[in-house]
Amino acid sequence: MRRLGVLVAVFVVAGCHRDLDVCPDDSCLELDSAPLDEASTGDAEMETGTPPGDSSAFEDVADTAADSGAEELDADAADTLADSDSGAVVDSAVIDSTVTDTWVADTVVVDTGVADTFVPDTFSADTFVPDTYVADTFVADTYVADTYVADTYVAPPSCTDAGPASEPCGKCGTRTRTCVAPGTWGAWGACTGEGVCTPGEVASVSTACGGALEKKTKTCTTSCTWGADVCALPKGWTAIADSTIDGRVDNSTVWTGGEMIVYGGGITEAGPSKSDGAIFSVYKNAWTTLPANTSPTAARRAHAAAWTGSDMIIWGGREGSTVRSDGFIYYATAKTWSALPTAAPISGRRAAASIWIPTVRKLFIWGGDNLSTKLSDGALLDPSGYSWSLLPSAPLSARSDAVAYWSGKEVIVWGGSLPAGGVAMDGAAYDPAANSWRLLPAASSTGRFGPSTGLTTDVLVVFGGSDGADVAWNGMKMTLTSSPAWSPLAAPASSLLTKRANPQAWIDGNRLTLWSGFVESGDLDPNGATLDVTTGAWSALDISGAPISRTLATTLWSGKYALIWSGYGKPGGGIVELLQSGAIYVP
Repeated sequence: MRRLGVLVAVFVVAGCHRDLDVCPDDSCLELDSAPLDEASTGDAEMETGTPPGDSSAFEDVADTAADSGAEELDADAADTLADSDSGAVVDSAVIDSTVTDTWVADTVVVDTGVADTFVPDTFSADTFVPDTYVADTFVADTYVADTYVADTYVAPPSCTDAGPASEPCGKCGTRTRTCVAPGTWGAWGACTGEGVCTPGEVASVSTACGGALEKKTKTCTTSCTWGADVCALPKGWTAIADSTIDGRVDNSTVWTGGEMIVYGGGITEAGPSKSDGAIFSVYKNAWTTLPANTSPTAARRAHAAAWTGSDMIIWGGREGSTVRSDGFIYYATAKTWSALPTAAPISGRRAAASIWIPTVRKLFIWGGDNLSTKLSDGALLDPSGYSWSLLPSAPLSARSDAVAYWSGKEVIVWGGSLPAGGVAMDGAAYDPAANSWRLLPAASSTGRFGPSTGLTTDVLVVFGGSDGADVAWNGMKMTLTSSPAWSPLAAPASSLLTKRANPQAWIDGNRLTLWSGFVESGDLDPNGATLDVTTGAWSALDISGAPISRTLATTLWSGKYALIWSGYGKPGGGIVELLQSGAIYVP
């Protein structure tokens, strides 16, 4: 785990801390409708069946005809009686015709409208039932067969006869009961056949282990018997021995598989560089000072370093105002130093992105600066013959303090400090098999200096950092697929972990852990938290037994545990100083 420079300055500038000497050059680390009443009135008129025309007029006609007939009988009764046919004709024609032709022939109550319109209504021909509801297959497929019968009914034993029933109990034991009456079980009997432990239980063993920090334990098996005694580092925090060399920053660190080798660095951010180093053996819990490198150019800081599998190679770096263009090999078996026999095809530099590529067994070096200019070239060093080869041109702008990670297929180079003082948020991937680069998308977040970064199997994680004025307390991750994409990472709840700068950070599988660092008050906080990169969930880090709070410590992940050493702390409670102490954390 490596940071892009140093964030201590964020809080120092805010006036939170003035004891830490920081060198900017070196910290790059709404329905209309007809009224219902009107429609109802019209229907009422049709129901009443009012004859056509005016009914009072009809009564006047009948009265007039009757009066006329009477007058004729009074004036000329003889004529009228003699000519009975004429009077009969007049009376029946006038009166009977009018009544019969007008009233009876009334056709207003005609039902054809109702019969033709309402009765043939197609509503009863509804196709809803056969097409939609009956064909539903819900009951047969989901409820009866799959969920209810199999899971609920079958499991409980039936008490229908005198046969016994049994179940697991205790430590891999068994107990039984008998059906005393239909539907009634008797009491459970005693648990018999138990083992000696509960599966997964861990117990300490008093005998010593070979490793100085190891503890002997045994773990209970699934059959409730103890497994073999195992010597291993205990879970949680374990303090390590203080170093035989001064605490420092800007040093190189390599991991051999069982030992950590520290070389160079400096006591202060802007002070002179160191030419010494030491090896910490986890098994022995002991430090061994490296043999002296007597070369005049041995002292350096911010240099590239790698473990080849048998030896340590260092190259470049700076001492004061001079950048180094040479390098050395430390032969671990022989415990001797030797200068690299061939000169690099690139200029001297500091703060280059560097990493060992195991598939091609070469040291990768790219970018950096010469104290005045940012660089964008790089090279590969093959230690088998100590031969150099130039890297193809990268699709990135010049920068220093970029991080480099090995994904298993590509070298991932990301971030860094730009020439104009800005912070890069893009990166690229170098494929050593194809000897080619591909550009990675830039993060949408604003630039941040000194974030905690790490690489899971296929995800680049970036969290925290600073924009130069404040600490950015969130993060992002990028999937390293053929079409890489960024997504955000939320900050932990303040009750879990407060905003801080330069915490120690490491990646364990798909988990990012942050511990200690400078908080806004200027103090060093002892708390920590772990982020599940896949789910985005945070959890508290157990700090029982953790060492003194610190920042900018050398931190590496061994594959099984985090190893932390040195960094700035306040052992006396008020003055910041470099520490020689450290600890191991086993998840």
